[in-house]
Amino acid sequence: EVPIVIDDCIDALSDLLDKRGDYRKMFTDMFNADENTFGKLQLRSRKSTRDGTHANMVTTDDLDRDAERFVKTAASYLEMRFDCFKKPPLVHFAAFKFNEWPYDESERKAFGHDDISCLVEEFRPALEIAGCNVESVRSQWGKLKRRVVSLRTSPLFSVYTDLLKAEYNSTDLCDILHLVNIMLTMSPCTAECERQFSGKAFFATDNTCFCE
Repeated sequence: EVPIVIDDCIDALSDLLDKRGDYRKMFTDMFNADENTFGKLQLRSRKSTRDGTHANMVTTDDLDRDAERFVKTAASYLEMRFDCFKKPPLVHFAAFKFNEWPYDESERKAFGHDDISCLVEEFRPALEIAGCNVESVRSQWGKLKRRVVSLRTSPLFSVYTDLLKAEYNSTDLCDILHLVNIMLTMSPCTAECERQFSGKAFFATDNTCFCE
């Protein structure tokens, strides 16, 4: 679901450029050209020129250029930061997006096998350590599709989380659910995980390295 959220954010940023007139009005309502202030904020140094005008003042063109530069920079950063979702191995997890599975049954049966094979090979060491029968994962892929295809309008995360909680020890899906578990595992580089580690500081003793 992450790539969908990122695309929505980039689209929202692009809308800022399409509606820049609305935001410009909000700016000019608080912008004092004579004092070169925005509300109580002094924007830039004001230097008088020979003709009595002031240099370095914020103009409409400045605002448009700054807004466009900000939007493009923010969109580029988002694309760069989450580019890993468009590359192996993460791109292969897109096969689990049941809301995009083919409606035709014969096409759905053939869907995703190559992606599952790539994931199995990528995570084979971790799967084997977890006690997964790696050779059974591919055969259980079809069973998983039949199990969740009727839920294509439900949230992806909720469906797979419930499936993992209820049937992790189920013999018919126990091996492919190891892949589902990997898919739902929080990356150690995510902001939420970093906040959890930061939260541990509240429990730290004077020894710093130890927690009570």
